[in-house]
Amino acid sequence: MFSFRKPKKTLLGVDISSSSIKVLEMAGEGLDYRLESYGIEPTPPDSVIENTITDPEAVGDAIGKAVAKSGTNLKDAACAIAGPKVITKKITVSSEISEKDLEGQVLLEMVQHIPHPIEDISLDFQIENRPGDSESPFELTVVATKSENVDSCVVALERGGLNPKVIDIELFALENAVSLTSKINEDDKLNSVLGVIDIGSSSTKFSVMENGLIVYNREQNFGGKQLLNEIQRNYGLSYEEAKSGLAESSLETGYLEKIVAPFVESASQEIERAIQLFYSSSNASRIEHISLTGGCASLTGIIESVSSKTDTPVDIVNPFENLSLKKDIDREKLGQEATMLLTAFGLSSRGLNF
Repeated sequence: MFSFRKPKKTLLGVDISSSSIKVLEMAGEGLDYRLESYGIEPTPPDSVIENTITDPEAVGDAIGKAVAKSGTNLKDAACAIAGPKVITKKITVSSEISEKDLEGQVLLEMVQHIPHPIEDISLDFQIENRPGDSESPFELTVVATKSENVDSCVVALERGGLNPKVIDIELFALENAVSLTSKINEDDKLNSVLGVIDIGSSSTKFSVMENGLIVYNREQNFGGKQLLNEIQRNYGLSYEEAKSGLAESSLETGYLEKIVAPFVESASQEIERAIQLFYSSSNASRIEHISLTGGCASLTGIIESVSSKTDTPVDIVNPFENLSLKKDIDREKLGQEATMLLTAFGLSSRGLNF
């Protein structure tokens, strides 16, 4: 078993991706939340490939460095498994089944959906709604993944000096992050059909939220690594030099028009295609607002380009805009890195009361 349920204590969110490790600590409740600490460390080369931790020890060492940068003393942690590695199902269970027999019933129901031997699988479930009368069936959300995916997260967290408390799902972390951001910013986005687009290093993830829940998601092999490769090729830089040059806007004059603008155009076209594919699905609702996140969300011109291509209002998800910060956190630096921190923010929010 692994746990994606809500714990009752503060957690350190640990987001592990192919480009960087992000750790983040939140505190508070109601509308009184505060960012306590965060840290970012590059992911060691080839230690995370296609959403899979291939070198847990190297990832764990990077986690330890990110924790040290953050200055947090928190040890209990939550990390997430990427969506393509997880099977999520909603199943209906008879009210005649006792709680002690639920696990066995879930296993029987999930065998038909899992293309691996059941002994190689870790799963967990939670009751979504239990009717008022004791005779009606009720609904469970069940998540399952290969045990090796859970084990690699646990090894990496422990190597980084942390106690694994929750192994979450990226999509659930995104739901929590967007919901809490909307609550903090006191906006009405959760009352609309919201498209959330995470433009990461190696992939772009498109999700549609209705009533605060993700109802559709799709991942494309398009991301910021292509932009960095183009910078390397044009300016003869190493990958790290290209990355820092882009972040610090220290590349040669004209790089925005020559390199960034064509990438933004390509990204906007990919997003437009993803949305059209969503619209072609059955019973698709019209997207009323688009929010961008991920390392490429802050690129010059991307908001305007995506809005023009999709004819939809676009903004950037920023959970820290109206958030209290611990006094030693640099708000300007946080603003530059905010788009990278949404998943870690969602993971840490597992330990909050909201």
